[in-house]
Amino acid sequence: MQKDKLLHFGVGLLLAAGFAWAGRKYGLDRAAAAILGYGLSASVGILKECYDKRHPDKHTEDADDAAATAIGAWVGSMLALMV
Repeated sequence: MQKDKLLHFGVGLLLAAGFAWAGRKYGLDRAAAAILGYGLSASVGILKECYDKRHPDKHTEDADDAAATAIGAWVGSMLALMV
């Protein structure tokens, strides 16, 4: 696995866990907070790749990066369900 994909995975995981934590702090139940964390984190990954596509001179669009972020987001949101 490429280092870049691991970075996307890790960022997705941390974002999802952080967003889920914030959701819990502001009164959401575990399931709603996990959904919030996943949705926001996966959205960040998709938007990052959209940005990369619009700036090909400095960035490389890669759907696998978005997928790695989404998978990390899923893991982070599942971890948020456990705590």
